[in-house]
Amino acid sequence: MTIPWRRYGRLSVILPVAATLVSSVLLFGYAMRQEDEAVLRTFQDRARTLASAVRVGCDSHLEILISLNALYASVPTVSREEFSRFVGRSLSRHPGIRGLSWNPRVEAADRARFEAEAGTPITQRDPHGQRVPAAPRAEYVVVRYVEPATDQKALGLDVASEPVRREALSSARDTGLIAATRPIRLVNDGADQLSILLFAPVYGGGTVPATVEERRRQIRGYTTGAFRLQDLVETAIRDLPRDGVTVALFEDRAPAVPERLYSDARWTSRKDEAAGGLGWREPFVFGGRSWEVHVAATPAFEQRYRSWSSWLILLGGLLFTGLLGAFLYVVTSRTAKAEELMVLRTADAQVSEARTRDILEHMLGGMITFNEQSRIESVNPAAERIVGYREEELIGRSVALLLADAPAGDPERFLRQVHRKAIGRVTELWGRRKDGEVFYTEAALFEFAAPEGRRFACNFQDISERREVDRLKSEFVSTVSHELRTPLTSIRGSLGLLAGGVLGDLSPQVRDFLLLAERNAVRLTALINDILDFERLDSGRIEMQCTDVDLQALFEQSLESVRPVADEHQIALLSSPTGLRLRADGARIVQLLINLVSNAIKFSPPGREIRVWAEEKDDDWVRIFVKDRGQGIPASYHQRIFERFVHVETADKRDKGGTGLGLAICKAIVEQHGGRIGVDSELGVGSTFWFDLPSAAGREAMSERAN
Repeated sequence: MTIPWRRYGRLSVILPVAATLVSSVLLFGYAMRQEDEAVLRTFQDRARTLASAVRVGCDSHLEILISLNALYASVPTVSREEFSRFVGRSLSRHPGIRGLSWNPRVEAADRARFEAEAGTPITQRDPHGQRVPAAPRAEYVVVRYVEPATDQKALGLDVASEPVRREALSSARDTGLIAATRPIRLVNDGADQLSILLFAPVYGGGTVPATVEERRRQIRGYTTGAFRLQDLVETAIRDLPRDGVTVALFEDRAPAVPERLYSDARWTSRKDEAAGGLGWREPFVFGGRSWEVHVAATPAFEQRYRSWSSWLILLGGLLFTGLLGAFLYVVTSRTAKAEELMVLRTADAQVSEARTRDILEHMLGGMITFNEQSRIESVNPAAERIVGYREEELIGRSVALLLADAPAGDPERFLRQVHRKAIGRVTELWGRRKDGEVFYTEAALFEFAAPEGRRFACNFQDISERREVDRLKSEFVSTVSHELRTPLTSIRGSLGLLAGGVLGDLSPQVRDFLLLAERNAVRLTALINDILDFERLDSGRIEMQCTDVDLQALFEQSLESVRPVADEHQIALLSSPTGLRLRADGARIVQLLINLVSNAIKFSPPGREIRVWAEEKDDDWVRIFVKDRGQGIPASYHQRIFERFVHVETADKRDKGGTGLGLAICKAIVEQHGGRIGVDSELGVGSTFWFDLPSAAGREAMSERAN
């Protein structure tokens, strides 16, 4: 034992042990930082979800008041029964709404007439909270209708008699926008319940006048909503995880000391927001007032999400350092043993190489490897049988020799396109044998590292027989679809005539049944048309009529085609101007864009926008984007969504309709142009569909280089 120790010296043990000790300490510090970041990310994800839910919940409740305002703006008069029916369903679906009312403006000269028609006097509250006749004023804003029925005692109350309400009324009238009061306590609520009133102005002309003077002169009244803040927030976040966090809602009238509007049971003071150093704030505007959601971690949050892993790493590192020192001392006496082991491992490597070679030689599929210049380096026996060449005939030659579609003039550009299309996936290509026979092949291209640098391998097999079976299947589907379309069109027309009363008046039950059958016939016709379109694209029977086209014109044509549907769903369509030109079939690209934009409309809530734009890429391609702000697509569907008859299950479980072939058709159109299609999506944020098409400028540059 002393001879090896003298030979290698103490440094052979001291240096590794010291390095291991330092590494253990550094790894401990790194693990602590990673753990801190993980806790922070977990908190931020939860806090962001809660804050967004509060903001979205407030906006969704606000839409009820907007709908009621639109009713009064569109018709001159609304009866009490019409008002009750309109707001009854809204109150049952939105528990955060305390009540809804219609408050017309009554001038002093019309007070007596109004009191006679309403059957109740105009009143106000005295300093003791008692209802007394309203004092003479130039005008009044009186509660005319109110729901729910428990609030009927508010009828006749002059809302403008109270300063807080009068401030919000004046703001709504002068701006033409919904205005909220400061937090108040309603008569029917407890002392710890805060609420707000929102006033939406209604003008005589149905639209908001241009100037403040005209708005004050034409104001007709206000649709009013009472919102209980605790119910508003709790309804928005009741189904979300809240363990370890506390939530509060503030109004930033005075940023130095914001007013707390709501807080849950765990929010005891503003110090809780800094517990563990974890806090989240998200401001938003509600009824013209600046609100801010605060989410803070409680001390229990860190205790739950922190572990002892970093300390275990440090302890393990120290133990390992001690064991390493002992091991290194022993290993110096066993150099010969290590050398023997090295020899054995070398032999194992040779055996492994022989085994790999044996596997390649007995593979049923062909395997070809080539370098970055597409020069063939090896060919297995199965590949020799498929293409008819011997290995020595292919070594050093270009892979383009085996591809039937490779042009003789510029094979390198073609190979780049094929490489881009096939890398990392299974692709179907036309191959060429030594005798000139063309065959259909299924190929998988992948990259691997070799001592000489990057290398590529292609695993392929002859699928001509399977392709023929697919062709027969496609012809059968096409024939059956054609045969179904004619009688289905006749059935659809007959159902339409019957529903239209051509044979006389029908009972409502029969007419509804016929209309349902007609809708199903229309849907089945669309499915058959999509099947025929997809089969023609998939089988290559549709030839792309590629010309140089302006992308801006395609954007405009596509968006105009779907704009009526977008307007019906209250969706804004936006496109960024572009001067890019494509080498593509313009009609098919319009079909592709219409499909993507229609899908985005279908899965976007009202009031959102859909944006279309394009960017030029460095490799003679253009990438086109369609972005929505919908509910997003789960990650498990990002690849499957482009397959036939695949529907994404929506969060609200409602059927969005469609044949399930739209995106499959889009994929087929893009691949017919030699491009790629994909989607980037995040749940709750939205989706961005993109696809690549060849640019006209790139094709012109390539032609110039060829000349």
